[in-house]
Amino acid sequence: MTTAVSRDQRGMPSPYVPPDSELERRLAQLWVARLGVSPVGRHDDFFQLGGDSLLAAELQLDIDRALGVEADAATLFVAPTIAELAATVRDLLPPSAEPMSTVDYPPARSTAGAAVPASPLADE
Repeated sequence: MTTAVSRDQRGMPSPYVPPDSELERRLAQLWVARLGVSPVGRHDDFFQLGGDSLLAAELQLDIDRALGVEADAATLFVAPTIAELAATVRDLLPPSAEPMSTVDYPPARSTAGAAVPASPLADE
C-alpha cells in the first residue's frame, strides 16, 4: 500500500476544510484511496490534487461501486471538488436515499442475523 502524500506537499492553494456530511466523507475516502493524497477537503480540486482523465474514469467506477450511483464521465470535470461532486451525486441518489448524506444509519439486520448495509452510504 502506498503512503498518502500530504495535501500541503501538493501545494494546495486553498485551506483545508473538512467534509461536512457522510456523503462528502465517503467521497473524500474514495479520493484519498485513488489519488494517494490526504486529507482531502471539501473545496479541494480533483485535478490540483493530481487527478487526470484516467483517474477520473477510475474514480467514476469507484463511486458507482461504493454508492450505487452511475455518474456521467464528465462529472469530475464539471464538479471537481468534493462539495460540488457531493451535490451532483446527491441528485443521482434515489429519493429514498437522499437524507442519507447527512444522517448516519446503523446497519439493518437480515432474518439470518447477518449485517446488511441500510444504505449505499453505510460503512462496510
